Formats: sequence, structure tokens, C-alpha cells
Amino acid sequence: VTVTVQAIVAFRWLEQRIGSFKSFKIARSLLAYTVSALLAGAVGWAVIELLGGIRENSFVVDTVVSSVLSAAIAGFVMVAVYLAGLRLLKVRELEPVLTKLKGRFGRNQGE
Repeated sequence: VTVTVQAIVAFRWLEQRIGSFKSFKIARSLLAYTVSALLAGAVGWAVIELLGGIRENSFVVDTVVSSVLSAAIAGFVMVAVYLAGLRLLKVRELEPVLTKLKGRFGRNQGE
């Protein structure tokens, strides 16, 4: 909450100093990032709960290896959900990232 308030105050201060810089587009992008992040966080929490949660003797906290594996699984799912959310919300800044990933992991890698 504090970071959000700081961001809003800084945004307003910067806008007053340098004038309007298409704040609607910036606000729309920030909203898309926030919605995607909240969704990814909720899905990550659900994945951890499906793996047993953070209760005593659950898979997630049983051993160091299971903890690292659980974090990796949840993290991978969260990144996928975050990117999918940004894609669904048509965030333009995502396209160069996806192009680079497609180039690196695409089918035509050997050509």
C-alpha cells in the first residue's frame, strides 16, 4: 500500500514538473501490470496450497529439495500467468520480450 501511495504521489509531482505525458496510457499500463501481478500472485498461492500449503510436514516444507522444487513450480506458473495476463490485456511493452523469447526458444532455433 505504501509503495502504491508513493508511486501516485511521485507520478503527480512529476506530471506537475514536466507537464502531461499521456497519463492515460501510463495509467492503463500500470493497471494492467497490477492486475496481472495480483492474478499471478493468487495463482502462485493456489499452486502452493495444491502442493500441501505451508503446514507442518507438507511437501512444500518437508525438505530443502521439496521447498526449492515447490518454489520453482509456483514461480514458473506465476511467470506464465503474468505474461498471459499482460498479453490478454494487450500491453504493448510485452511484444519485444515475447519476440526475443520466441527467437530464443522458438521452433526455428536450429535454422
